[in-house]
Amino acid sequence: MNLVFLRMSMDMIRGVITRFPLVVLFAYAGTGFAVHAVDSTAPDWMEKLVLVFLVSFFVGLAGYIFAERFGKDKMAVSLLLVIFAEVYFWFLPNGFEMMRIIDVAQIFLLVMVSVIVVFSAPYFLHQQVNGFWQYNRQLMRRFLFTAISTGTLFVGIAISLASMQLLFDWQIQSEWYFRIWILIVGLVSTIVFLAGIPKQFDHLEVMGEYPYVFEVFSKYVLVPLLILYGSILYVYGGKILLVGEWPKGTVSVLVFWYALLGIATCFLLFPRRDQSLWIRPMAKIFSVTLIPLAVLLLGAVVVRASEYGWTANRGGMAMFGVWLIGVALFNLTKKRDDIRLLFFVTAISIFVFSFGPLSVFSAARTSQAHQLELLLMKNKILVDGVVSQEYQVSVPQEEIYHIRSVVQYLWDIRGLDAAGIRLGIPLEGLNPEQAFALFGVGYAAEQEYSLVSDQTDEDNYRYVFQAEYGDVLDIRGFSRLYQFACHTTTCISGEGEESFVLENGILQVKDQQGKMIVAIDLAEKSQELLTRYASAQQVWEDTIPEDTALPSYVRKMAGLQDMTFEKNQGKLKIKLVFDELYFQRTGEKNSVESVKGKLLVTRP
Repeated sequence: MNLVFLRMSMDMIRGVITRFPLVVLFAYAGTGFAVHAVDSTAPDWMEKLVLVFLVSFFVGLAGYIFAERFGKDKMAVSLLLVIFAEVYFWFLPNGFEMMRIIDVAQIFLLVMVSVIVVFSAPYFLHQQVNGFWQYNRQLMRRFLFTAISTGTLFVGIAISLASMQLLFDWQIQSEWYFRIWILIVGLVSTIVFLAGIPKQFDHLEVMGEYPYVFEVFSKYVLVPLLILYGSILYVYGGKILLVGEWPKGTVSVLVFWYALLGIATCFLLFPRRDQSLWIRPMAKIFSVTLIPLAVLLLGAVVVRASEYGWTANRGGMAMFGVWLIGVALFNLTKKRDDIRLLFFVTAISIFVFSFGPLSVFSAARTSQAHQLELLLMKNKILVDGVVSQEYQVSVPQEEIYHIRSVVQYLWDIRGLDAAGIRLGIPLEGLNPEQAFALFGVGYAAEQEYSLVSDQTDEDNYRYVFQAEYGDVLDIRGFSRLYQFACHTTTCISGEGEESFVLENGILQVKDQQGKMIVAIDLAEKSQELLTRYASAQQVWEDTIPEDTALPSYVRKMAGLQDMTFEKNQGKLKIKLVFDELYFQRTGEKNSVESVKGKLLVTRP
């Protein structure tokens, strides 16, 4: 029995490799690189290859299925896939740490388009609507089977490891559970799912199989939920008409989920549209209800965009609203049923509006660059095309936050350089903190403080220096990260082997045996920070009653490099990042009150 199962498994693997050769190769290679990249010690090129293989897996799968359906040469598909992977490699940022929001979003959208193509490629030119539905049903069934089976495998292995860790006092690093999950998904799930992709595409057209549970579930669960959800949205729409105030931006998310639920319901019921008299009227009514809700969504997006400019999210939601209206009108006026068009139009729309000059990201760069220009001119930071330092101290707190958010967003979507060209300001290559400093808003705190614009006596104040994180914290080369906090003589930390002691202003880090690994004089460190960041423009003060005897409380933002301490001792690597350092200055003496931060360590 075991030999028969083994032989069947080997035949299945050979069949999958023969059918999708490069897809399997990319999945296995990407899995190996991903396992190695878990501890953040992998080189940048390896991290880029993980992303390349991930995207190429779905692109290649769509290409092979298309070639198989239309009798094209798979060698040509393999060659094109290799070219795509090589070109895509050079378009990606150098490693995970260099990724920004736009990079992650475009990877997700490209994968999403590829998945839609996988679900529709065999019927791109064949008007076999029933075959198209059956093909999608079998793909979803295979996906659920793969998720349940391999998920059960992972849970079983994880419980086994946890049991051994508990019973035998083994030390199993948490990263190994993630590595095992990657291995199962990349090696096992890939083969199991690919083996279940249908081959006889024409045969699916004559299949009359329909799980009756779909109709029961849709009729008694999905449709009532759709009615309830739609009623809530229409009542909210009526409230808007009575009050005369456009809705908040969150309504777009609610409309999105209503549309998704309704479209999924109609898709599940599609084969039964002529057998059950209630299905076609329900689909028509749903299409009618989409149009006012799409207008509501567009109104909410336009109102937000008129106040704060267009962003990629707002542009995407606006495109979704237009798409909803188009789908509704098509369903109400079409002469024949063809659900294939829904997939085709969706894939093309996502691709066109996600990449290139027509993308929502390109529109967002232009709009937010204009918003930044208006803000800088309004607050007299930009005068006659030149950044002025004269009025920066008097910029209102709300405007500072607004400028910072626009600059940060432009950087996230790789639009800061283009904004600099538009404004005639040298922003090329600057990170957000450098741009904040250029505009005089880099000292804005995250809490409400009032500006101390004329600081004359710094000898009797309580200070807090806070690390200003610009990019993601660099953890490469370290295997553990723990948080710690010390107040006076009491310290708490994560579940690491190291312990902390704060005594007489000196922070000590000790190993399990109590041997001191490193000692840092925080009183001396505080003086260095005070000297380096002495500018009054970087000081913020809490409002304190006049009759209080406590010294004033001042917060300053410090660069991450000035709040970091590193030490290498053989194979032991230590990195301390101070998130906040509290101390009181009396006369010329600094008394450390508390400190909190992160410890990164790699042990031999």
